[in-house]
Amino acid sequence: MPVSPRSQRKARSYIAAATAVALTLVLPAVAAADLKPYQMVLSPSSVSVGQQTITATLTNGASNQDLGSANLTAPAAFTVRSASLPASSPGSATVRNGIVELRDLSLRPGAQLPVAITVDVGCAAGAYAWSVLAKQANRFNGPPGNEFVLVSTAAERTTTVVGGCGLRFVTQPQDARVGQRLTGADFDPSGPPISVEVVDGAGQRVTSASPQVSLAFATASGPGPLAGTTTVTAGQGLAEFSDLSVGAPGTYSLRASAGGQEAVSAEFAIEQVAVECIEDVDCAGEISTSESRVQANAFANGRTDAGFLTLSFNTGFRPDCAGYEEYSADWAIVIGPDRQKTVVYSIDKRVMNANPNNGVSFVQMCFAAPFTFATRSGLPPAEFDTDGDGDTDWFVATLPDCGVAPCVAGRRKDKAGNGIIEVKAPAGAEDPAYRP
Repeated sequence: MPVSPRSQRKARSYIAAATAVALTLVLPAVAAADLKPYQMVLSPSSVSVGQQTITATLTNGASNQDLGSANLTAPAAFTVRSASLPASSPGSATVRNGIVELRDLSLRPGAQLPVAITVDVGCAAGAYAWSVLAKQANRFNGPPGNEFVLVSTAAERTTTVVGGCGLRFVTQPQDARVGQRLTGADFDPSGPPISVEVVDGAGQRVTSASPQVSLAFATASGPGPLAGTTTVTAGQGLAEFSDLSVGAPGTYSLRASAGGQEAVSAEFAIEQVAVECIEDVDCAGEISTSESRVQANAFANGRTDAGFLTLSFNTGFRPDCAGYEEYSADWAIVIGPDRQKTVVYSIDKRVMNANPNNGVSFVQMCFAAPFTFATRSGLPPAEFDTDGDGDTDWFVATLPDCGVAPCVAGRRKDKAGNGIIEVKAPAGAEDPAYRP
């Protein structure tokens, strides 16, 4: 039957519409084929600080094209140590400038490839994104359009670092003389330097960490100051302080700080005089100011105790005996090895003459120690809690004449008119203080 022109026009319209629909349906399939999608997923997604192994799994989502090569770039805060592929993989993994270069992978459509990457994740907690670029060519080259298209989510390409780093003293400061280099050995300026390490939650050194570590006094019974280089940059997680010294006697501790983390050292003493006492040999030391002089002798007496006899003026606890007028503002701390000692305290004649009661019979010794002792009055010594913990730290009183040490063995004036008081001190390494 003949077809009218109008019917012919309608038929052509239907055909054009059908063709348009057909083209619309085909275009997404063509585009998907051109995309060559792939995916990278990191595992585990969360790690602690320190050295960790993270697995990056690549999945080839293309329908008919091998994934030949890829570059995986770690976050700038991470240090890549190594990367490896399964033994069954034909490809190679090379680390260069923080980038894991994967070559000759020939990863088939639908196949997966795990890449084990060892990294130092640093100290700062937070979320860190990796980047990746994959290509069809095995040697990471080729014309435009050779690249695969990444379809992973941001979460799949992120490593979250939890926890953080801490600080720990590796070499603790030990006792030293005033102005002497502070080291890890008592009164030895040639000893090992004070050192602080950066550690992870398991107490292991974080060798990738290189923060600036600073030292300052945490506690100080003396005025210091702390001299030398007090801020250094850690190398492989270790900061060494090689030229520290303290300018005044006292008991101190150090606080290390870096990136909001802190650590406090053990206490150490700074002394004006420190004399090494050798086993079975007597030792002696002397110290003076314009008003006072103190001489101390530590007797071997067959004892094998060695160590240091130390003397310092005007540091630590200051003795003050009730109802007793001190001759001068000076007081002395004498500490020694576990030996009996004599301490001879001389008072300059000008100080003696400034006091109307300057006869020998008026000269007494105000004594302070962290142990109880017999007193001149026969009453218990006064007690002092200097750190506020409820326990007695110091016992203070004037000493009786000898019998049992500690006691006054003699008092006199020399030919120059200086006042002299001699104390017999007990064995022990504790820290008595003397004030005439």
